[in-house]
Amino acid sequence: MEKMRALVLVEPGHIEVQEADVPTIEADEILVKVAACGTCGTDVKIYKGILNWCGQEPPFLFGHEVTGTVTDRGSEVTNVDIGDRVLLRITLAGYAEYCKTPASQAIQLPDDIPFEYGIIGQLMPIGISGITKGMKEGDNVLVIGAGPAGLVSIGLAKALGAGPVVATDLYAERLERAVTVGADHTLVATETVLEDLGAFNITFDDVIECVGHEPAFRQAEQAVKPGGIIILFGTHLQPVELNLAMWEGRSLTLVMAAEQRHETPAFLRKTIELMESGQIKPQDYVSHVIPLEEAERAFDLLINHPEECAKIAIVP
Repeated sequence: MEKMRALVLVEPGHIEVQEADVPTIEADEILVKVAACGTCGTDVKIYKGILNWCGQEPPFLFGHEVTGTVTDRGSEVTNVDIGDRVLLRITLAGYAEYCKTPASQAIQLPDDIPFEYGIIGQLMPIGISGITKGMKEGDNVLVIGAGPAGLVSIGLAKALGAGPVVATDLYAERLERAVTVGADHTLVATETVLEDLGAFNITFDDVIECVGHEPAFRQAEQAVKPGGIIILFGTHLQPVELNLAMWEGRSLTLVMAAEQRHETPAFLRKTIELMESGQIKPQDYVSHVIPLEEAERAFDLLINHPEECAKIAIVP
């Protein structure tokens, strides 16, 4: 069987580039020569051993935000061709020279979008899903968390017609990038963040929570107006209790941003449309491009220096 280089999680906190088998595809799948694979909070949780990746026990391959070139396709595939540049919505082992995915999770990536920047498109279907299901044109929006998910939410909210967008984050450095992608106002999230938001004199129709921790969700509950919408982009690994009497009294609505698989193709098409039009500039969301052999540096940045990075592209 043909071999390739791949990043392996040997055990929590320990990754190595090793030799692995090139994946074998099924009739509805494509094989992609990976050009870049983005890092995200899910990968950090996998790296730390906090999140079980698809029921696997180490050692295993991971990484799921891929751009690359189709090198083989199954007999049932009609939407992409061998040689096409593609963006993948999901794959399970993208930190490698090759990966596979169902063809329904792929879309052609325009030639003028570099692979290492195009990886941000993997997050965009989630953001598009949440915003189009929860936000109306002209709504005032608060985005809690200015990591990659928050940055995508800011850019998409503005591109899709939001009124003023305010972003909060623990790190001032992240908020500088938030302004670059479209935030009208920013605020460092101190203990008095809810009080400090009052200085903007904005009533928030929608709050997009992009952190995935209960304190951020509680801030969203308190910041959104009566009758408003909370769009949940952050992944919560622990249960969060809802006071339904309070939610009923304030007529709040909760929208889960993540889309279902049958919705993905339409959201991928919208992703490419927004990037091609220049409404979303992919280069604004990627802070580092790091070789596969230096992947440890990427995880060090994400874990120990989050203020210094946005999306990181790892290239094999």
